[in-house]
Amino acid sequence: MRPAAKGKMKRPPNIVVIMADQWRADHLGVTPGSRCPTPSLDRLAARGCLFTRAVTPNPVCQPARAAFLTGRYPHQVNLTCQNGDLRSDVRTFLQALQDAGYHTVSCGKLHYWHTSRPTKDGLAGFLEEQKKYGFDEIAYYDYRELKGSTWCQGKDLLEAAGLLEQGLAHGRSVGVAGYDRQAPIATRWPGAVWPLPEELYLDNVVGAKAEQILRRMPTDAPFYLQVTFGGPHAPYDPPASHLAATPYLEEDDFIEPDGHPLSPADKKALGANRQRYRAMIACLDAWIGRMLDVLEVRGLTADTLVAFTSDHGEMLGDHGLYNKQMPYKESTRIPMIVAWPGRPTARRHDGMVELTDLTATLLDAAGIEQAGALNSSILSFHGRLPGRSLRGVVTGASEAPVRDFAFSVGDGVWIMVESSRWKLVRWTRDAVAAAPREELFDLVADPAELVNRAGDPACRTILMEHRERMLRVLESTPPAQMMALGADPPGPSP
Repeated sequence: MRPAAKGKMKRPPNIVVIMADQWRADHLGVTPGSRCPTPSLDRLAARGCLFTRAVTPNPVCQPARAAFLTGRYPHQVNLTCQNGDLRSDVRTFLQALQDAGYHTVSCGKLHYWHTSRPTKDGLAGFLEEQKKYGFDEIAYYDYRELKGSTWCQGKDLLEAAGLLEQGLAHGRSVGVAGYDRQAPIATRWPGAVWPLPEELYLDNVVGAKAEQILRRMPTDAPFYLQVTFGGPHAPYDPPASHLAATPYLEEDDFIEPDGHPLSPADKKALGANRQRYRAMIACLDAWIGRMLDVLEVRGLTADTLVAFTSDHGEMLGDHGLYNKQMPYKESTRIPMIVAWPGRPTARRHDGMVELTDLTATLLDAAGIEQAGALNSSILSFHGRLPGRSLRGVVTGASEAPVRDFAFSVGDGVWIMVESSRWKLVRWTRDAVAAAPREELFDLVADPAELVNRAGDPACRTILMEHRERMLRVLESTPPAQMMALGADPPGPSP
């Protein structure tokens, strides 16, 4: 039975979640100092809440997305790095929405798995398996990097156009060297313009399909639509039309690694890729505007919660790095905007929030109690849910901080807690051989995160406080495991 809706709405709102891949938090037009225009997202922020200190639980695609889907930290579902598959006995918020009468649809990327890779002949069966996570419909388009034999409906389009081999050749030319961390910065990601017709560019395919789905989505029951773009994830290969409209900026504002300054060639290559990155963002932003238009034309804006976020950020040359996986803010902070139905007032929240808080917020909007909906009688510790609803902040009902600090992990290599002023990183990969290395950054005095204060006696109290916070999270959120047959469930959640 569908739970009663909260507030004055006759029924739970529709929900549209737009998730990008590898979008830096500082690349929003509405963010002070941003040089990346995003008029459509600015338009969403004008009637929603902008969260300026949102943090991913893991700056890697699969574990971050699994955390969002389940409302749990990656270590709780045994996915702290990009490997394996999300176990099917873990409850998801989509299953809870289905139980409450929602029609759930995914358009674009999924990536809750990494071991199970669909083949051309096995795609239909694979998508049926993916529906078990809580989707009624799946439009699966995921060929951002165009490498390997993994299949999706997007490759069907390329093959039907007779352009699959050309696309694969492009993917190999711009993507393979990008993951070689030893390659020189100046040549690592060569960058390019998308060489095929622009209508076959992945984010144009996803955007067009999402617009089509929104236009025909029935309104006799609430719906959930998840639109997951592949960009602005590398390789940096925007459509020519968007690149032509995006200026190249000669801005020497790189955060350079200590003792390893960037060469002029490095900066030139990074500047070109930053231009391409902004052009990819412009492509996504245009489609987001078209989706907002459809909601308005159909008269659904007042009845639909719209959220925008990303799974993680992108280094873009800062600290001499590309991609993500690192505990620096360029990698761990994510953009987040939530527009609550019927509350068309711009708000801004500068306190710490996490991606799992968005999960809790969506359930709250649907009138669903999180713990009861996501708990499982067959898994121990399954009710230990870190997410906290942002409803009060988004609607203006509360100005109180959502949480004192945010938590994140990286590939089994580091653990991080970030508070309003301080960030502690504990590099755990050395824990077997020696004491883990620690970094403590004063984010007010040192926003570039260059001066390690962990050994500073004046910061001893702050260091110990953040160690305790880190330990508190790990102690209170153990990994879920199968219950022994006939065993009593573990004690109540803290």
